Amino acid sequence: MPVVPYVPLIAAGIGAISASKTRKAAQKQADLDRAERDEAKADFDKRIEKYEKSEFVPLDLEALKTENVFEDMDLTEGVLPAADYAREQFQQQQANIMQGLKGVAGASGIAGLAQSLSMQAADQSRQTGITIGQQLAQGRKLALMEKSEKQAQERQVLISNMEGKNAFELDKMSTLMGVAGERTYAAGASLAQQQQNIMALRGQQTQLWASAIGATDWSKLNFGTGGTESDRRLKKDISLIGKSPSGLNIYSFKYIDKSIGNGTYQGVMSDEVPQEAVGIRNGYDTVNYDMLDVEFKQI
Repeated sequence: MPVVPYVPLIAAGIGAISASKTRKAAQKQADLDRAERDEAKADFDKRIEKYEKSEFVPLDLEALKTENVFEDMDLTEGVLPAADYAREQFQQQQANIMQGLKGVAGASGIAGLAQSLSMQAADQSRQTGITIGQQLAQGRKLALMEKSEKQAQERQVLISNMEGKNAFELDKMSTLMGVAGERTYAAGASLAQQQQNIMALRGQQTQLWASAIGATDWSKLNFGTGGTESDRRLKKDISLIGKSPSGLNIYSFKYIDKSIGNGTYQGVMSDEVPQEAVGIRNGYDTVNYDMLDVEFKQI
């Protein structure tokens, strides 16, 4: 059978095979994308559910309570020890004065001078006691202020940590939800693209076959039951070369139109075979060789 009439069908078959392979690859990727989309959606739904169940976490008031370091502060603490120290100084000064004045003046002179010096010493001791007490009180006040400031700083750090933790957890949850959502979207988009590719490939296959069918000259094809051109008017160089077991003449011949077949063939003449095996195509006889005991072939 000549090959030329089959060229469109062969080309369509090759194209269809290639498109089929591509479509199978696209279908495989689509299955993977579908699985990825389902997994991503399940993960996204899980995170949405967790987000919906989440509640506001208030700051721990107990943790923020601080001690009022000034509440029980005694600003006079240290004044009495300072006064005791001043009194000891005064007594020592008195003893020193009396010791130094012995033998220098008479009894009356010594007594008057001692009294004057003692009064000065007492006054100085009082001033010293007051000054020392003030210094001690001021020092304690500064120490408590520093302690209070340190507690305030620590409290601020604690508040910042609590607020930061809540913000971090919320931001983390939002980020993970965003990632899960993007993953779901990407998988869904890829799946949609693969499905679109599959539909396009199917359309391409259909178009290939439609074009091949339209470009094929079916009158020149032999599909067994369709019949082969056997009209004597289409042939030349006809020579009898034998008989079939049933007595049909077997000829060698060439087709006048080489597009039907190029070369020498073996077959019958349509006007010499049973009419039930004869058909008509484009006004010329065809023969269904499946109904005869003669083989049609190129020789």
